[in-house]
Amino acid sequence: MPDKKPGTLYEVLGVKPDAKTTDITRAYKRITAQLASETAAPDARLAARAKVAYDTLSDPDKRDEYDKSLKAAAVKRPARRWGAVAAGVATLVAAAVVASMYATRAKEAEAAAPLTSDQLLSLGEQVAVPMEELRISGEVAKTGVAVATGRNEMVTPCHTLAAGAQITVGTGSKATRAEMARADTERDICMLKVKDSNDVVARLRGSDPAPGEKIYTVVRMGAKPTQLREGHVTRAIADARGGKAYEIVLPGDTPNGSPVLDIHGNVIGIVTAPHDFGQGLTVALAASRISQTVGKERAVEEAAENAVAAQPKTSHGTDGRDEGAPVASPSPGPSAPAVEGKPRNLGEAYRKLDEQRAKTIEQDLVNSVNGKPPQR
Repeated sequence: MPDKKPGTLYEVLGVKPDAKTTDITRAYKRITAQLASETAAPDARLAARAKVAYDTLSDPDKRDEYDKSLKAAAVKRPARRWGAVAAGVATLVAAAVVASMYATRAKEAEAAAPLTSDQLLSLGEQVAVPMEELRISGEVAKTGVAVATGRNEMVTPCHTLAAGAQITVGTGSKATRAEMARADTERDICMLKVKDSNDVVARLRGSDPAPGEKIYTVVRMGAKPTQLREGHVTRAIADARGGKAYEIVLPGDTPNGSPVLDIHGNVIGIVTAPHDFGQGLTVALAASRISQTVGKERAVEEAAENAVAAQPKTSHGTDGRDEGAPVASPSPGPSAPAVEGKPRNLGEAYRKLDEQRAKTIEQDLVNSVNGKPPQR
């Protein structure tokens, strides 16, 4: 992240002054996602400035006043009205930045302090959601838990998912169907997409836990009361297939997919059970596996966003997936898969994206889990 402070709110987000609201929203999401993915401490100043920029520019009235203040400053008009507006907006922006910076510092200070048992339990209940499968035989099997890693995104180990089963996450009135988004069998991490938004998402830890480090997990089994269990890390399993894994000690049986938390509430991994790491061991798949799997899927999603954003709008201002107008080939970033060829319309652009995406995932497993037979 550059340290230089941009001069305008548009420069904070890296958009042009005539950018559409959708472009502003997309730019803000890209910045927040980049900050969230950083293993080092996020840039608090950039986060605060980006929040102020988004709140101002995504609101038509606030943006109009802000634009007026920029014009007034550019021509250095002595008019008292616009001078007052500029001063007022500048004051509001400065106040918002200060308030946001203090809020960010408070959150960082809070994250730096160890959480209490009650706080860990509450956090675990919110990020770990019971999961069950309705299998082809008609059996309803409780297969563990899924961990929320995004607003509409969860992860769980792949190896226990049954072919053709319908996956449901949550309990009671909060239960919702989940669809497979990415099946990363090498890392044994499956990413699910859910309809309902998660208010709280897991914070993935970037560093390895030390041997003997204290850890916690929450045990969620259907409608039963959630339990908080304390344990410790024994060692890192260096030769683990698909990435890092840790041997851990936890009392009792821990459901597959349960999050393993450090004393700050960061997820260091998820429990995998059963497994082939050795008889009698309790093992957690490292958070780095989750980051890598989720990162791949988000790169694909960003490529799709970029492809849609690159298409010309219809006369009604929509993207018109089936419109016949010629469109330019999108230019995704270096980490996103490119769309091959030049699509003739948006419908074809989406189909090409789907084809490209299919090449990056274990499509047979995705189809089998979602109840669709593999196409040969």
